[in-house]
Amino acid sequence: MRKLTSSDLDEIEDKLRTLRLSALLALRARLADGAGQDGQGGRPHRGGGGQPDGADEGDVDAMFTATQIATLGSAVDELRAIDAALRRIEFGVGGLCVDCGAPIGIERLRVAPAAATCLSCAGQAA
Repeated sequence: MRKLTSSDLDEIEDKLRTLRLSALLALRARLADGAGQDGQGGRPHRGGGGQPDGADEGDVDAMFTATQIATLGSAVDELRAIDAALRRIEFGVGGLCVDCGAPIGIERLRVAPAAATCLSCAGQAA
């Protein structure tokens, strides 16, 4: 497999930056829409303190449903993967498998720009 060119890396970096912005906007929207909802699309009852009934300041379970927490976790994981891929490009190792050091194919990176492993290593991990 050929080593990625600077043009390839620029293309992947542009895709990653676009994905990052989209992921951030989606996460912000989920936080704005999901915070304080009861999972049924409505707002929970609030006591005098502005928190859902029975909720303490740090009581995340009272602010979000388990599904909302899982969704937010996935969005944060996606952002972390994108940021890690951007750091690999910045440090000159973008497009190289983090497990074996082999080049990750441009076709794979076009489909999954934040991919950290080559197809061979990804297959071994599954």
